[in-house]
Order: sequence, then C-alpha cells, then structure tokens
Amino acid sequence: LSFSADPRMEQGARFEAKGDFEMALGEYRAVLAENPKSAEAYFAAAQVRMKMKDYSGALANFRLAYKFEPTMSAAYEGAAKVYEALGQKSKAEAERAKDPKNNPVVEAPIEAAAVAEPAPEPAKAEPAKVAEPKPEPKPVEVAKPEPAKVAEAPKPVEKKQEHKEEDEKQVYLRREFNYTSYEQTYTLPEDVNKEKIAAKVVDGVLHIELPKKTQEDELKKQRNIAID
Repeated sequence: LSFSADPRMEQGARFEAKGDFEMALGEYRAVLAENPKSAEAYFAAAQVRMKMKDYSGALANFRLAYKFEPTMSAAYEGAAKVYEALGQKSKAEAERAKDPKNNPVVEAPIEAAAVAEPAPEPAKAEPAKVAEPKPEPKPVEVAKPEPAKVAEAPKPVEKKQEHKEEDEKQVYLRREFNYTSYEQTYTLPEDVNKEKIAAKVVDGVLHIELPKKTQEDELKKQRNIAID
C-alpha cells in the first residue's frame, strides 16, 4: 500500500522500519489530528499495532480504514489477520466477506415481462358531505366602558377531521365541524364618537365602524351654566 505525499506518513514508515513503533504512531496520529478520515493513516497505525501485538487497537484501526475507504481490500485482510492471530477463524472469514471484491454483484437476466390486460379501475363515487348548518350571526355587542371597548361576535372556527375508507367500488369521506366565539378588546382614540359606533358581519367578517367626532358633536357637549 503506497502512502500519500504527506511527509509525516513517510516519516512514520521510516520509524516503523527502524522498530521505533511509538514514534511511528506519533506521526500517524498527527496526520489524523488534521484529517480524521484518513484511511491511509488508520491503516498504517493498524499495521504498527499488529507488530506491537495490540490486537484490539489494530482491529479498530483496520475497521476505520475500510470505513472511510470501502474499497481498501488490504484493510479487510488486515482485520481478518487480527482474528486469525487470536484463533478466531470464523470471524476472520466474516471480515474478508465484507470486502466488496469478494462480493461481486451478479445481475439477474432480464426476462420479457408478460403483457397483461390492465385491471379495470374501481368505480369512483362522489363523497357524501354532511355538515352542521352554520349558526346565524348574532347581533354584535359593543361595550361602553372607557377607555377600552369590547367587541364580541360568534366566529365559526372550522376544525376538520377526515376519515377516508376505500375499497374496490366505494369511497367514504367524513368531515366534522364545530364553532366557537370570538372576543377582542380595543382601546379607542379620543376623537371617536362613541355614540355612533356601528358593527356588522358580512360573509363571516366582522366590520366595526368608528366615526370621528365632528365639530357639531363637540358643540353639543358644551353647557351654559347659569350664575345665581
């Protein structure tokens, strides 16, 4: 297995050749610190650990090597040799079986598909719709206390629950609705004529008219106080 151009990989190989395994592992760890997915560094470290008889560490490194490089056959073989060194031949064969080159994909011959008549489509039925009639809108109430005004009106809030069942001939559709009320409090401007506030509901939308005070409205509030 040839290493990449990283000088630390080459230096690690030189330390390994001299039998200085700890120094070799130090070089490979430095590579992995910068590139945690370097399959070459994991494989080189695994080989060093095999020579140190650190079988658990070697197995872990071989597996990381083929995890990040699934086509690295040497890593599968290295993991198999670890199990062989431990006397576990069945696990060694299992590691070799993971190698893609030992599991060629066999393409099944394509057979001419028999031409069959299309199945008739099931009859479609219009879904039955049943719903409670919407309540007539009640008169809108506008409260008088200052400074806030309260507008109340029933507001239909539609909650749908659908249940659909199908068979070959029929389709069932069920919907459920319910309604609730609406209440909102507003703070009115000072120039609103509170006596002429009007509200109405049109197509489910609440409209509130807030007319401004006119000069005539202000004059009506003026009073002449007699002095005894």
